[in-house]
Amino acid sequence: MNRFRSFLFLLVLASTTCWAADPALLKLLPPDPKWIAGIHADRVRSSRFGQFVLEQLKSEEQVFERLVSSTGFDPRRDLQEVIVASPESKSQGFSLVVARGSFDAARIREFARSLGLSANLYQGVELLASPDTSPTGCLAILDATTALAGHPEAVKAAIDRRSKDHHFDPKILAKLNDLSTRYDAWMVSAGLERLASELRPELEQTMRSPVMAGFESVVGGIRFGANVELMAEGIMRSDKDAQALVDVMRFLTSLVQLNSENSQAKELGSWLERMTLKAEGKEFRLLWTVPENLVEAFLRESFASPAKSMRRPSTPVI
Repeated sequence: MNRFRSFLFLLVLASTTCWAADPALLKLLPPDPKWIAGIHADRVRSSRFGQFVLEQLKSEEQVFERLVSSTGFDPRRDLQEVIVASPESKSQGFSLVVARGSFDAARIREFARSLGLSANLYQGVELLASPDTSPTGCLAILDATTALAGHPEAVKAAIDRRSKDHHFDPKILAKLNDLSTRYDAWMVSAGLERLASELRPELEQTMRSPVMAGFESVVGGIRFGANVELMAEGIMRSDKDAQALVDVMRFLTSLVQLNSENSQAKELGSWLERMTLKAEGKEFRLLWTVPENLVEAFLRESFASPAKSMRRPSTPVI
């Protein structure tokens, strides 16, 4: 992990608990994105699940202590909203992260320099990046409440858009507003292949399978509370593709149930049976509601498993 990625990791490690559709942030995004995703910080942090996630981050306490003492920024407290967007293809640009929070630009800049990052001015905004000839990422603090991160070209383009009259397609904007109002985490994508390659490159090949490649568009949302509610809707290339996806999901659900090894996984599997899966023409719809305490118990068991395996005797490697 290079120095820029290390610095960015410190800033956004806890941001996995937050995304939402702030109009001022949307203005900074590419005008015709392939996908957009977001999380609403306040909603998730105040939920029991959000508190559980923060509890798991205690293992990184030293990282946060250094971050907070050096910059005054605690992502668990000061990060309010984040939106990520990617253009149609990599040839059209790079993904961009925009964040709303509380940022002390001077202290963040000094901390960045202590990590060996350099600061270059662009349109009056400092870009913090690795001193490499061709840095792969940079961070920019636009003002006390707005930050950008991504490839330097993507960040520069976002800075340029501040002074331009930029509007999303009304249909996309309406969908974004609806999802961000109803859900704590949300996503709108014109397809899954590019999204998978951005999140985990090794997933890109999987998303090229006949069923997954059948998506023309997909939206999703998660709401946290006493129950965790998951929603996904997709428009497929054909009626046949929509029904095939329902069949695949039902098959995967049965596999989870058959391979459940502990009580939490078995109970979670029983709730998977209650998942609503529908294919109506080219439309696919998934709805699933599961008790939050069951998800938490399952994740606790999953987090504990690596530690248990580390305590087992191992054969010395020569």
